[in-house]
Amino acid sequence: MNETSMPVRVLALPFGLGSALRHARLFHPHGKVLTGTLRRTAEGDAGLPVGTCEVTVRLSTALGLPRRVPDVAGLALRLPPTDRADGAWDILLASAGREVVTRCVPLPVLAFETASFSTLMPLQFEGGQWWVRARAVAAPPLPTLDSIVDAVRARPLVFEFEQAEGTGAYVPLAELTLGSVDQSGGDLSFDPIRRTPDSVRPGPEWLRSLRARAYLDSRRGRSDT
Repeated sequence: MNETSMPVRVLALPFGLGSALRHARLFHPHGKVLTGTLRRTAEGDAGLPVGTCEVTVRLSTALGLPRRVPDVAGLALRLPPTDRADGAWDILLASAGREVVTRCVPLPVLAFETASFSTLMPLQFEGGQWWVRARAVAAPPLPTLDSIVDAVRARPLVFEFEQAEGTGAYVPLAELTLGSVDQSGGDLSFDPIRRTPDSVRPGPEWLRSLRARAYLDSRRGRSDT
């Protein structure tokens, strides 16, 4: 399906309208940008081409609901260019189930440290369909975005990442350690469709096309390039 096809444009239209009305992202408008290190723990070159590197991370909530109301949590990573990518690689995960049938379904949570994060859609790589999930393994209670900032300033937050091919078992992929808060005052815009290595392609195609158009319309709606 072409990214500019009429059905895709119609389905993605609410993202642009919503962003224009809010002058911000329609989803995950509130977030905190942190920096840290991603350390590959996968054996050899098995699975996705994720290496050890410094990363920028945005933790967010989907709707910005009050503290005591469950909300979908977001975990977005920006990896630097690799030998298989000319530009940065954005990987986006959201709170979801940990089982095969629920890993593609966003699930609201009350706190970041209890959430299980998933890419929600598979990553096509070298003929396989790969899924990525993550969870906090060393974190104090983190019910709000502000508490995350305070926690990182006290001690690093650690997330464990795993990968699975198709419906296979999950195996270690990497460990993320967040140790500092971004002080630039800006807020990054992540795009897992445009910013990805040539060898990695989010799928399936119909969903990839929809998300590509939705991200484009959202950026246009809030005048964000």
